Amino acid sequence: MLGFVAVAQTIPDRHRFPSSAMAMGDSLSYTNGHGGSPGAGMRPTDDRSLASEDLSPSIALLKQDLFVRDVNGAAGTPRAVLVHTPEAPFNATPSPFNYSSGLGYECQSFYRNIVFLPNSTRFFSIFEQICITSNHSYQQNLETNESVGIFMRSFTFREMSVRQADLLPVRQGLKPIADETVLSYWWPENSTDGERVSSPILYQEDNNMSLMATLSGMDIAKNGTHLVLASSGFKGWVLTSLSTINGSRSLIMNLTGDVTSVDGIAFDRNKTKLFASENFLSPADLLTGGIQWVRLVSTDVDGSGYPVKSDGGDRVGDPFHIVHRLGSPPDPEIDSIRGVAYLSPHSVTSSGKCIYLMHNEQMEVFGVDPSTSKLTRVMGVGMETKPFQFWRYRVSARTDIAATSDGCNLFITGFTDYPVSTGLVWVKMRSRCGKARSAEVVARYNSHEATEIGSLALQEVEGRLFLYVGSTDGRLFELEINRSQLHVAQYLSGTE
Repeated sequence: MLGFVAVAQTIPDRHRFPSSAMAMGDSLSYTNGHGGSPGAGMRPTDDRSLASEDLSPSIALLKQDLFVRDVNGAAGTPRAVLVHTPEAPFNATPSPFNYSSGLGYECQSFYRNIVFLPNSTRFFSIFEQICITSNHSYQQNLETNESVGIFMRSFTFREMSVRQADLLPVRQGLKPIADETVLSYWWPENSTDGERVSSPILYQEDNNMSLMATLSGMDIAKNGTHLVLASSGFKGWVLTSLSTINGSRSLIMNLTGDVTSVDGIAFDRNKTKLFASENFLSPADLLTGGIQWVRLVSTDVDGSGYPVKSDGGDRVGDPFHIVHRLGSPPDPEIDSIRGVAYLSPHSVTSSGKCIYLMHNEQMEVFGVDPSTSKLTRVMGVGMETKPFQFWRYRVSARTDIAATSDGCNLFITGFTDYPVSTGLVWVKMRSRCGKARSAEVVARYNSHEATEIGSLALQEVEGRLFLYVGSTDGRLFELEINRSQLHVAQYLSGTE
C-alpha cells in the first residue's frame, strides 16, 4: 500500500456503471476542452453508427486451437461484425489519468447485454456511450492524522439505446459488417409506458433535466416479440417490456421495498422462468444505509416475459421467490458480497440446474443450483490464470460472463497483468456448478489502456458455437469456438 486510505464515494444507482466494480463519485465540474458540449435533451439522429475505415481485428488469440480460423471463407477470426463510430461529445480525445494533477477524462462506446432470437442471426443489444471524469485528491483525517485518498468518477455525458442487427449478410459474405437500427433510445424514469423514443436523449452533468432510466439488464422473451429490461424507475427499479416490432414499452412491475438495484436478468433456456440479481438492504440497514446484500430471485413467466402471477412470492405483493441470498448470514461460502453479483442471459445452463454469477469487485465466480439453492465458489480471488495473471480489484467499465450450454466451460472478461490489457479467460469446470479446474487467458485486446473488451455473448446455431466480444471503442467481434477443443466436465465424462 502507499500509506493512505482509499475512500470511494458513490453517486445514485441511476447514474452508476451497470455491472461494474467502479466506484462513482459525486458530480465534478471539469471542463478542459474535451469536445464540445451539445447540451442536454434531444440531439440530431444522424448517428453514423456503422461507418468505419479501420475494421482490422485488435484481439490477439493466445490459444489458436480453441478458435476456428476460417469463417465462411473470410479472413479468419476474430473479426469485427458491428462497428460504431462515435460523434461529439463521445469522440473526445482521452486524457489518461494524471497522478500529478489527479485528473483524467475518457469516453467509451460499447454494446452489452447481447441476446439473439432463437435459431436466428438477428440479435438485440443495449448500446451505451459515456464520458467519464476522474478526480483523485487527498484530505487530512484530523483524528488519525492520516492522508486519505478520495477517488471519484462521474458521468459528464451519457446516452443509451436498444438496438437490433442481423448477421446473416455478414455470414453470407455479402457485407463486411452488419447493419443495425435503433429499436428505441432510452427514456425518462417517470415515463414507464410509451411509444418508441426515436431521437437520442443526451444526459449531461450539472444540467437540469429529467433523470433517465438506466438500463441494467435485458433478455428476450419466448415469443420473440418482446424484450424484458431491468431499469431504474421513478420510484425505484422496474421491469419493462419493450416491443421488438415497434419499440413501444410498457411497465411490467415495480421492484419496490428493499431493492436498491438490479444487476442483470436472465430467462432459463425454456424461457418459462425469469431470474434477477438484486441488491437489497436488510431492515436494519435501511435505517443506517449499511451493507447492500445480493440475492438471486426467480418467477414463472408467460410467453411475453410477464410474471404468471402478480404475487405469491416470498414477499407480499411480489411474484419473485428467493433462490439464494449471497453473503447474507448464514452463508458458509461467503462472508459478505459488496459491489454487485452480475447475472448474464448467457450464464444459465440449458438444463436450468446451474446459474453462474460474477462478483465484479473481486472478479469471483459463483454457481447456484436453483433446485437446491446450493451456492459454490467456482473461482475465487486466489485462483491463478495462465499465461497472464487475471488482475483482480482493477476497476473496469465492463466485465462479463458466458457459459456453454452444458455448464462445463466459462468465458469471462477482465484486466490482465504485465503488460496491462483486458483479456478473455477460459475456465474449465470440474463439474457443472462445482469448482473450477483451470483458468487460462486465451485472448487479449491489443489497444491502449483506455480501451477494453468487456461484454460477452454465446450463440449456438446449426452445430456451430460463436462467441461475441464487445469493446469500449464501439466494436463487436465474432470468434468461432472450435467445439472439439471444449472441456467435458467430470459429471459428463466420469473422469477428471
